[in-house]
Amino acid sequence: MDKNKQNLLIGGTLTFIGVFYLLSNLDIIRFNAEILVALAFLAVGDFLFKKFIETKGVGWLIAASIASFVGVVILLESLPYFDDNYIGTLVLWWIAALFAYGFFRNTEKWGFLIPAGIFFTIGGMVVLETLHFNDDGILGSLFFLGVGLTFGVLYLLRNEKNRLDWAKIPALCLISFSAFIYGVSSHSDFANFLFPILLIGLGVLLVFHATRKGTIDSTSKA
Repeated sequence: MDKNKQNLLIGGTLTFIGVFYLLSNLDIIRFNAEILVALAFLAVGDFLFKKFIETKGVGWLIAASIASFVGVVILLESLPYFDDNYIGTLVLWWIAALFAYGFFRNTEKWGFLIPAGIFFTIGGMVVLETLHFNDDGILGSLFFLGVGLTFGVLYLLRNEKNRLDWAKIPALCLISFSAFIYGVSSHSDFANFLFPILLIGLGVLLVFHATRKGTIDSTSKA
């Protein structure tokens, strides 16, 4: 679609929404004005995102994200059963989606996935708190689990360009620590043995990995 047709489409959409909004305010027609405002923001967001695709300018992407996010929030708030407390989760997940998009545009920039995983995890914790799940031990366990799984995903994405073998170490450490926090918070007698068992298992794994790597290096030199 060329620039003139694109401007015609966006301009026509905004004009159509504006006319409906005006008629609604004049009580000529019955329509939810919030939905019209939301559609207007989404149309602007779509226009700005297309500008980003054309120019690759990060400013266009930021503006498109803000406009689209405002449109989505207004649209959801117009729904009768939507809880405003979930807006915080939407903000966090929207930021996570932007970081994830940065990675998928250039898979060599794997660092984008770390904040994406962290923001997504915190957003999930906010959902649980909104649902009045206030067990700090379980929430802490879920946080470290989410971050650990993020590093686990990095490890799975390793290739010749992205040498991410190291990611399995923080992944195992964080997931193990998550299990330890869960065991302690559950007040189980098994928790007294869980952490040292996890330390032993992690230590054995590291020793095995180091020994195996040393063996491979020795073989290659020979």
